Amino acid sequence: MDKDSDPTLVSACLGLTADAGLNTDLEFLAELMIEGPNYLRIEASLAAQWSGVLWLMPFMLEAWRALGRRADRAAIEANIANLLDPIEGEPEFYGSGLSQIEYIEAVDSRLAELKNILGSDEVSISGGGPWI
Repeated sequence: MDKDSDPTLVSACLGLTADAGLNTDLEFLAELMIEGPNYLRIEASLAAQWSGVLWLMPFMLEAWRALGRRADRAAIEANIANLLDPIEGEPEFYGSGLSQIEYIEAVDSRLAELKNILGSDEVSISGGGPWI
């Protein structure tokens, strides 16, 4: 949270947390996406993408909702799309043109579908499905 921290170092630390952190460590990413300044919401969302953990998706969506600038929202949409959209085909969760309510409903619906298919939100996903 130190405003004088080098942005590259912050990004690297969050990335390491995503790669090697336990669920208790990943909760820090969730906190940043909910309560952090905008730049940390975006960085934490990117780290959450790298973790791929399904239970972090609602926090990514909340960070997306909280941001006002279109460019900031697009950054988080890219993270969401990388996790939820199949690698083949057109992206559904990036640049969709959906209203805020429609977008939230679409993401929530896909999350519920994945949780039902996979049996838990404790799994890691990428490209629309579980990591193999």
